[in-house]
Amino acid sequence: MKPVPLETEPPKLTLLQKERLEDYRMNNVKAMKTCLSLLVSLAAVLLLTPTAAAQEKMRIILDTDAMAEVDDQHALAYALFSGDHFEVEGITVNRGSDYPERTERRPYFGTVTIDDHYKEAVNMARMCASSDVPVLKGPAGNYRQIKGDSNHSTFDGSGAVNFIIERAHAPSDRPLHIYAMGNLTNVALALLKDPTIAPKIEIWWMGTEWPQNYACNNHAGDLDAVDALLANPQNVAFNIIPWPHKGVTFAEIKGKMTGRGPRVSPAVPGLRGEGPDFASFGDYSVHLFDKFVGARQKEHGRSLLDMVGLAALKNNVGEFTPYEMGAPSFVVEEASQTGSQAHRYPGTWVENADNPRRVTMWRDPNRDAVYTDFFNTMDNYVLAGSVPTKDVSHQAAYAARAGTIVPIDGPVLAGEPVTFTLKGNPGDPHWQLGDGSTAEGASVTHTYQEPGVYRVVMGSKVGEKFNELSSAILRVHTPETVHLPQVLLDTDARNEIDDQHYIAYGLFSNLDVLGINSIHHGPFRSDRGGQAQEQMNYGEIIHILALCRQSDLLKHRPENQMPLVFHGSNLPLEVPASGNWLDTQPVKTEASEAILAAARGASPDNPVWVLPVGPCTNIGSAILQAREEGFDLASRIKIIWLGGGPEQVNVRSFNGTNDPWSVYVTGRSGAEFWILLENPTGASLALDKRTDLGVYPDNKLGDYLVAISNIWSKSPTKALYDVATISMVIGNHLGKGWLTLVEPSEVLGPDQEYRWKKVEGPTNVQIIREIDAEAMKADFFTTLNGNPTELKPRQ
Repeated sequence: MKPVPLETEPPKLTLLQKERLEDYRMNNVKAMKTCLSLLVSLAAVLLLTPTAAAQEKMRIILDTDAMAEVDDQHALAYALFSGDHFEVEGITVNRGSDYPERTERRPYFGTVTIDDHYKEAVNMARMCASSDVPVLKGPAGNYRQIKGDSNHSTFDGSGAVNFIIERAHAPSDRPLHIYAMGNLTNVALALLKDPTIAPKIEIWWMGTEWPQNYACNNHAGDLDAVDALLANPQNVAFNIIPWPHKGVTFAEIKGKMTGRGPRVSPAVPGLRGEGPDFASFGDYSVHLFDKFVGARQKEHGRSLLDMVGLAALKNNVGEFTPYEMGAPSFVVEEASQTGSQAHRYPGTWVENADNPRRVTMWRDPNRDAVYTDFFNTMDNYVLAGSVPTKDVSHQAAYAARAGTIVPIDGPVLAGEPVTFTLKGNPGDPHWQLGDGSTAEGASVTHTYQEPGVYRVVMGSKVGEKFNELSSAILRVHTPETVHLPQVLLDTDARNEIDDQHYIAYGLFSNLDVLGINSIHHGPFRSDRGGQAQEQMNYGEIIHILALCRQSDLLKHRPENQMPLVFHGSNLPLEVPASGNWLDTQPVKTEASEAILAAARGASPDNPVWVLPVGPCTNIGSAILQAREEGFDLASRIKIIWLGGGPEQVNVRSFNGTNDPWSVYVTGRSGAEFWILLENPTGASLALDKRTDLGVYPDNKLGDYLVAISNIWSKSPTKALYDVATISMVIGNHLGKGWLTLVEPSEVLGPDQEYRWKKVEGPTNVQIIREIDAEAMKADFFTTLNGNPTELKPRQ
């Protein structure tokens, strides 16, 4: 079989590709001469209609096998120092090309595991002064081994896969670009797990020697993942960069990289943390070439393949030529080559010119243009930074605030202006308004054209780096939705099976779901995930959202009204030495900030219901943070907690045991606090497997809920505790009598064993002892089957 020829007819390019091709032509003197008449005819149009794509930063995830060779580190540095072009939302790590024929041939770093790739990526982010960029570990296995488990919330590599899905669904009018410079396992699994991300992402893969008839390292590292992308039924945008063999000599690296890049302190160890330490990436670059590049390549040039490929994404400064074509297929032959050719996995590319599945090949870069821009970037770097909500540990360190957003004073309607003001003096305030708009100043007026859920962020800028100071979650309404109850879910989603039912119920109901927080479920419980609990629970939330999208949720709840997802606390609150709740230190996270943000964006006559169904750490922290900034949180939220036993917080209650002090803090805060007892109240809303399993909807979400219900226990019944909190909000709005016994109470402290105390006078705490469980369960199943209770305006 001959190599696949390029198509001879003019390629059909996307708008973005046309812009990049035009940049290429305008920068190439010969092309300018031959296309002069065309350029003249287009000049007026180009001047009069500048494209937003050329002016906006590209959202990007870097997917890397960071310890494979020496080019990955240079590509990471190139991206992280190109903050004028890229908004780096994260780094995901793949296992590289450790297919059987390669395990005996490691010319650079010896045997390398997924943990080594991960360590190198983390240290590269630190060395590039970008430690705020999250790094997520991918799988140790390949696509074929893992794909059968991808329908679970946790599997080999789920951290990286779920992160890609999360960022793809993040509210933005810009697509998410994924630059994969190793195998395609992470990307292929993300598309398999949630196909609805396809129109929101664009994939760029540095990984083939097409049209040569063999699979190079990145391709051979996971042949099945490549096949899945080439045959993707959603026709996800797929850009392929055949290996660009454009080399650079050691003399050039030593002369132009020594000492380049920002200085970091303390110095960071290279080589997956084994050292030596380096205070700048430039010095590490020289070390990598000196120690791990052969003498011949040092003299004649070693291609920094992954770095060169990135120049195609950077407004095509590399002057690549794109060709759109029918997706080819690769037929594997028996691997028989050995020795110096062991990195070539034999096979044959088959031409599919008429294939409706289209891909774009980017070829023939200008070597000098690429390296000139790379070296200039090292001298004139702009840190790419991550989106403000990201933090590697997820325990975001929100510093003492120089300024906060003043809570709004009424509902916000699409097409009508809303004014944001701030409290304090942050200096030079900048605003990101959630719909792609930005503004500056202490007071900003903006009109949202479309209803939806928007996250408004106010912060300061240092150079190109944005530092978040305060946020508001804003529900922009139509007149028909302004009365709907607003809720913020807060869940230890993977701990049990009722959490998944609770999330699904909220999403398919007519409630306005503003966000979903994750939370720990007792990090001291080593048999239930230990310190990894919050990350596991966050992954389960992403999983349920993906299943809901695949089960027609978007017909009920449009994408711009989907909730945001926030990392919560992985630790309980600590009881202060004084024993005074006011001295408690909050655990400041994305989730605690989200509670404050939802309250700032809530209309005073429609407070946000916060529904913690695990420990109360997130809500307790938000209460404490609000006191620090002088924010009257109690007037803008109502709380329903599923937890506690008949007599006290932490007896006969899993949730109460995991952070009893946070329940005490919440009870003392003055905020309206409803406690729906875990036992016996929540337990009375129970699933009967003998009759109820047939009532679940016939879709992927229903199948999953049935499966976990069967797996959890052999008992014919299973309590759906958490579901009752959603029912309570719905019943409260409709004036239903679903709460049949409520006691005004007080939460006593640890000196009195966290007991309940019934009171006769005014109190903010109400304990729900009995409910109409059958009515609540009926509403749950009706909602899950696509017939949610209508929530009319209250009379």
